[in-house]
Amino acid sequence: MVDRFPTSLQVRLSRAGGSLGRLVSQAGHQLSLLEQVRACFPSPLDRHLIGAERRSGELQLVMDSAAWTARARYMSGELKRRLARELNPPPQRISVRAGHVGREAAIPDRAATRGQRRGKRSLSGNSREHIREVARYLDDPELREALERLAREGE
Repeated sequence: MVDRFPTSLQVRLSRAGGSLGRLVSQAGHQLSLLEQVRACFPSPLDRHLIGAERRSGELQLVMDSAAWTARARYMSGELKRRLARELNPPPQRISVRAGHVGREAAIPDRAATRGQRRGKRSLSGNSREHIREVARYLDDPELREALERLAREGE
């Protein structure tokens, strides 16, 4: 029998059996897990989580940059406690790595840059913000001052 009314692609995919149906279901579960994990992250760290996957009791997290990966690793103890309350079963171990979505790695052409002097480099706004945030929580006044100076001079 032919459907008399148009159905959405999502409905058709969810009815599909075999590999396609399993793939749609798996994507839904991963998106749900990502949303659950993001809810446990403090702001602004939550905006930089781009992936979450469970494997044999381990929760693998993917952050959008190495800087945010380091921050998530630093907070892993607190994150593990929060996630243990929210996820069933709770993760036995958490691993964090950097990744990217929708961006291609930029590899400079060595021949084009050979012999050129590099000018003063500046830090991105996100990097300066991250450095200031880390400095705010340091007990060592000399290290805090050094990081604050780095954030100011990186503009």
